[in-house]
Amino acid sequence: MEDSFGIAPGPVGTITIDHKTKGAKKLTQALKAWSRALADVESGKMTEAEYELWKASFRA
Repeated sequence: MEDSFGIAPGPVGTITIDHKTKGAKKLTQALKAWSRALADVESGKMTEAEYELWKASFRA
């Protein structure tokens, strides 16, 4: 994860992202999309079922 996305452990169980790493931009975009989806669930724009389908659309 460090080499591919710039992820490194931070203090007290947090993570840091080195934005100069090649894959960091893709990771940052994915995190923003995830944040928007969670906000949509919390605001009622997306149901829990729709959120589960959204999550399932991504491969691990």
